[in-house]
Amino acid sequence: MEVNNQIPVLTQNNWNTWKHDMQVILMHYGCWQFIIQTKPEEPDEGATYKEKCDFQLRKDRCYTLIYTSISSDLKNLIIEQLME
Repeated sequence: MEVNNQIPVLTQNNWNTWKHDMQVILMHYGCWQFIIQTKPEEPDEGATYKEKCDFQLRKDRCYTLIYTSISSDLKNLIIEQLME
């Protein structure tokens, strides 16, 4: 299934539309768990290299999708939070 991840950039005026569009994109890429209140479980010590890489890839993809979809004046508000 192809998903268009080109949504309008978040501004001070389009929050409701943007958040729903972003949720759909993050769900498509398996990244929504990084946003909802439940903390995603890190791969355990017995996880394979591939499982650990897949987890990190989804986490990085989540950050990238959000960061590239917000206006420049809002980026400084989330940089610290997203980098944690």
